[in-house]
Amino acid sequence: MWRRHGYATATTLITAPAQGPGVVMWFVYAVNGFTVKKAVDATFAMYVLHTMTSSFRIDPQLQTRSEGQARALTASVTRMQNTMAANLRQQAAARAEQERSRVVHGNPVDVMSGWEARNKTRDAAMRRGDEARRGVTVTEDPVWGSRTVSNNYSYYWTRPDGSIAGTTTTTPPSYSDGWRLMSTH
Repeated sequence: MWRRHGYATATTLITAPAQGPGVVMWFVYAVNGFTVKKAVDATFAMYVLHTMTSSFRIDPQLQTRSEGQARALTASVTRMQNTMAANLRQQAAARAEQERSRVVHGNPVDVMSGWEARNKTRDAAMRRGDEARRGVTVTEDPVWGSRTVSNNYSYYWTRPDGSIAGTTTTTPPSYSDGWRLMSTH
């Protein structure tokens, strides 16, 4: 069995836009290391490794070419991503239109009716809550229309002259004056 001694180090980096969509890239910038057969050689190997690493310089012309290629690649990938996103939006819109058509034509029930009914129920509850806080209720009469009155009574009555009276029973204030029962909601 061979016994080896060594040392390794790696430097990696990841690039990404500061915010929003874009290209994310991961690079292995440098990998350095050595192996030796004898432990006594490790010190010299470490010296050689650090000397080589400390003297490493990137060729400026190579760096300029590399940066240009990276910008071109980033721009190309971004354009491709934007094109793909636009195509996906178009496909989704077309599919949504197809599904809407199936729902509307294949189902005689108006898809909005449930939502509208729920909103009417909520609106009525809100209106009743508002009336309770204000101490009023709204009555309806076929002649006089909607009338807002105090909510002190259970039943409200009106006469042909438009006057209103309230009672706690279904008995009108008097039978001789032409009172008629008003509806409440």
